[in-house]
Amino acid sequence: MHPNDRESVSAALALSREKGDPASALGYAEQLSRLMPGNREIEDLIKQLKQ
Repeated sequence: MHPNDRESVSAALALSREKGDPASALGYAEQLSRLMPGNREIEDLIKQLKQ
């Protein structure tokens, strides 16, 4: 996987959520947040995954 490719990280995030793996999904969401700073949807998703 390419750690700075938004599409790859987004796909990994979606797959983690589908598999019911919130810890991995959170890691990918945080990585995506670093690639797309200020993205409100990603910030909201991170908050949701931390609950």
